[in-house]
Amino acid sequence: MNDARNQGPGQPDPLIEDAEIVEDADEAALDPGLDTGLDLDFPDPGRDPGESPAYAFLVGSKRVRVPAQAAAAPAAQAEAAPPPPPSGRGGAFAPEVIGAVPPPGPAEPGPLPRYSDALPHLAVPDAELDGAEHDGLLVRAVSLRGDAARAAARPRKDAVRLARIGDGEDALLVMAVADGLGTAGYSHVGAHYACSTVVEAVAGFHEELLALLRAVSADGAEGGNGGGGAVAPGELPDDVRRLVNYAQEICRRTDVLLAKLAQQAELPVEECATALRCVVAPVDREAEARLLFTVGGGAFVRLRDGEWLPIELGDSAGGSVALPGAWDQARVRVEPSRSGDVLIACTDGVAELLPVPGVAERLATQWARVPGLAEFLHQVQVRVRGYDDDRSVIALWER
Repeated sequence: MNDARNQGPGQPDPLIEDAEIVEDADEAALDPGLDTGLDLDFPDPGRDPGESPAYAFLVGSKRVRVPAQAAAAPAAQAEAAPPPPPSGRGGAFAPEVIGAVPPPGPAEPGPLPRYSDALPHLAVPDAELDGAEHDGLLVRAVSLRGDAARAAARPRKDAVRLARIGDGEDALLVMAVADGLGTAGYSHVGAHYACSTVVEAVAGFHEELLALLRAVSADGAEGGNGGGGAVAPGELPDDVRRLVNYAQEICRRTDVLLAKLAQQAELPVEECATALRCVVAPVDREAEARLLFTVGGGAFVRLRDGEWLPIELGDSAGGSVALPGAWDQARVRVEPSRSGDVLIACTDGVAELLPVPGVAERLATQWARVPGLAEFLHQVQVRVRGYDDDRSVIALWER
């Protein structure tokens, strides 16, 4: 039964609106074994023996009797309550399994990675989860440690980062996802630093990037590839070519900053190698151009009307290219947005999972609407035997 003392001023407990004040009661005189506010069964000499008893409890210094039918309401509600979730790890939130044979091992985290004296401030959690909404742009981001890393008690080598640079309609959303190389011992450090340093590098060109993205949107340019893509930089419209140049300079600055951070942490630079993908989108509704750039593996994809459409940037080198050291192999594209699209940037762990029968169809159905944060995490956790890499994905639902 609800404790009437918890009701706000002027808000009577609906269960005791018709209650009868029986008598004054000194709280100290009550049975000391009873907690104030607990239900107390008081016999009513006038009631029929077959009737349910009324209940009384303490309200201030008054004992109050609640009519039997009101007292029975919570019990009726309890009977109608949904059944408890299934037992076992994860319960109702256990990851879905696709395929006849489930992956080996538990779906939940195992041993923690070993503490590192080299970077005591950088303890990588099993998962990262983030999201945002800005003027109709809705973003979800998640990075999960894969089954293989969990089984070996290795840290997650992927990372994600969302950031807003500027205010109001002059703001830029920066969405970065990094995939540390499996052969590099500290690539989880590189992925973490890459996502942070690229935001810093983008912030250095905030005004220039915003002006160019607005200009490209106003011109209706379809964008194009730069840095080795299908369209040579010299053939691009001037505003798009300048955006490509800025993106490549951002990759160069990120490369330099990442190398310096690794050296400051007294780590071998090559052991911090990571791939990086980034999306820069204006919050301004009138600016529909999106700046995409990448160094290394992963994928950009659009989900449009239930169909997955790869966005090609000409980066066939994939996992053999990484930061720091390969900024000059950055690939850039300026893409127009379309209302209803979902723009996705992901690491190899997700890109390689999409072709699995049943995965792309399921995600297309689930992402036809914007999921909540916990729901998005659960959807990316889908388990498929043989696909045990870390998974990181950022999804942008276009207004």
